[in-house]
Amino acid sequence: MSQGPLHDRRLLELSRLVGAPTDRTTLELHAFHRLRILARQPLSAPRCPLDDQPLTEGVCAACGRTFARELAALRGALAALAGAPDPAPRRVPPSARTRHEADRTDRAEGYSLELLVDLHQAFEAMALEHRVGLVTGDLDRASSALARLDRWLQDHVAKERALVMPRYEPLGSFPRGAAPEIVENEHVKILAGLAEAHRGLDQVRSARGDSRAVAIVELLDAERLWLGLLEHHDQRERAFVYPRLDGALSSAAKQALIAEMTTAFCE
Repeated sequence: MSQGPLHDRRLLELSRLVGAPTDRTTLELHAFHRLRILARQPLSAPRCPLDDQPLTEGVCAACGRTFARELAALRGALAALAGAPDPAPRRVPPSARTRHEADRTDRAEGYSLELLVDLHQAFEAMALEHRVGLVTGDLDRASSALARLDRWLQDHVAKERALVMPRYEPLGSFPRGAAPEIVENEHVKILAGLAEAHRGLDQVRSARGDSRAVAIVELLDAERLWLGLLEHHDQRERAFVYPRLDGALSSAAKQALIAEMTTAFCE
């Protein structure tokens, strides 16, 4: 029996993790700040996922929405998780790493770079928010979510290109489907799909009546392929890129990389 889209299951998993209701905008905060806590980074100046404005005492001055309870629950639930190493850290298969890489993994203190792939969960939450806006005809909601997705996704791809791939490419001996050029090709297609989504939304806004309804359906159909690419990309990085780096980098290097990759989400 089908259990629903993969991204919906991830949202439910995030919700259960912090004991909070499945609210997509709240889950954006959960995904971002989960990484910050696990990277031992402060939760200073978190931003409202509705309008991207800084929160003061858990309240967004722009829209008035209160996130204090969610942030408190997040801190409490995840501070304990961050306080101890993963009891079963993910291991790269011996065939996929050198002895030197294996030794460095054995010295690691529980950090897993799979945390960085969890950023994709926040992107999925934004994409779902955008699509809910389209389905309900709330174009402002659809546009706001797409704008947030654009900002974070552009930043994420740029940082993977600058920080992750230069560490991954020299490792060599890539199994089928794990070559750096395949990962980069998906990055190009993902950003192209993001631009197409903006163009499609512009067409929806310019249409009227039945033509707008048709434009919405066409955009939803086009985005389905793009979201499928995002899911395949998530699986590729989760299976190859980050596990391989887990075996090649020291715990300190992994902690630093997590911090660098997530800085924008709490600026």
